[in-house]
Amino acid sequence: MGIVVKDVGIKREFPLMSYIIESKTRHFTNEMEGKTMYVDKFMLEEMIEFQAVTFDIVRECYYNEGRNGKLSKVVMKLFNERKKKKAEGNAI
Repeated sequence: MGIVVKDVGIKREFPLMSYIIESKTRHFTNEMEGKTMYVDKFMLEEMIEFQAVTFDIVRECYYNEGRNGKLSKVVMKLFNERKKKKAEGNAI
């Protein structure tokens, strides 16, 4: 979902929030007031709990069809392929 951060209540040494700067690198900062972020449910819950963030929702997606079971199969295939390559001495 897309949110616009209104206020960051708790400033952290290593903030949860970030945005991409001109050099295409991610910049983690507490200074997010007025910035738009795209977050999932879990990230939003953590931002509320650990940084007391207030926000406005600007775009929301809702899925009610369960989970996609294909992802775990893909991850397992990649894991096994990497394990095989490491055993061959290839450190991909």
